Amino acid sequence: MITQALGFCDCHVTARDAALPGARSGPAGKTGSEVVCLHEANCPALPVADPRDRVSAHARQIFWRGLRMKCPRCGVGPIFRRWWTYTEYARCPSCGLQYDPAGESLAFMYLSTAFLTGVMFIVLIAAPPQNLSTYRVGLVVGALALYGITMPSRKAIAIALNYFNHRS
Repeated sequence: MITQALGFCDCHVTARDAALPGARSGPAGKTGSEVVCLHEANCPALPVADPRDRVSAHARQIFWRGLRMKCPRCGVGPIFRRWWTYTEYARCPSCGLQYDPAGESLAFMYLSTAFLTGVMFIVLIAAPPQNLSTYRVGLVVGALALYGITMPSRKAIAIALNYFNHRS
């Protein structure tokens, strides 16, 4: 009962008894006093490595490469020949990764455009117009500029997310 209150189950033994079948090593301690568990299933008292730690670092790296408009695999090759004309490579010049083989980034582009439109509506609601005609022109010009300026970045992020989802 005391062992359960401390976070251990009743089957924890020291390393001297670790030769018992089904024993699983616990956190490293002094030689001869390492705690092991006799459970075959996961014991709540033993720390378990979180598989998301490795994935999140890799995901951040892929996302960062997309923000820099570089190849999500190698981080060296550019995605665009000229980003201001929106001319993109079909494959990475450095590693040969095909950027958008099935045209799947188009769905992300539509969703991100819808998101930006929502942001513009929030601006419309949050800042009521003094002069409606000037406000309309400013809103349309601002929205088109926002769409145009962020389009290469959104496309690069879409390619990076597509690579992250389909990597092997």
